[in-house]
Amino acid sequence: MSAPIHHLLTAMAASFEKGDLEAVARHFSEPLAIFANGQFMLEATASRVPELIFRMRAEAIARGMASVRLEIINFRPTRNNRTPVVADWHFIAANGKEIGTSRVCYYCAPDRRGELRVEMLEYIEIAFPNFLRDLSPEPAWN
Repeated sequence: MSAPIHHLLTAMAASFEKGDLEAVARHFSEPLAIFANGQFMLEATASRVPELIFRMRAEAIARGMASVRLEIINFRPTRNNRTPVVADWHFIAANGKEIGTSRVCYYCAPDRRGELRVEMLEYIEIAFPNFLRDLSPEPAWN
């Protein structure tokens, strides 16, 4: 299972860096449950996911992101046909310096057609939290 998940996350990172947000969004199932700081943030519909990705990318660019490097940290044991994968997103400025890192746990599972999707994600650490700030009546970010 690790090779397909590695391909999925690498494709997401490449599409994110290029700004192809629809391609990134296609890797998520609907609805997509999003957690941050141990709290449920929202359940995003297919129409909402590209907006969230756009907001995150816009914030990263505003802070100086020129590229992104994905690093898979570990694969956790598969349960209920869902594989949790922890990955770091390293946001890199034009001068090559890292400007932030987000650590995310992706819960990956095949959809009804057998295509691998992210069903749920949890931000363990987040480099640029403002894009999530107004999504919940009780934000996890202070």
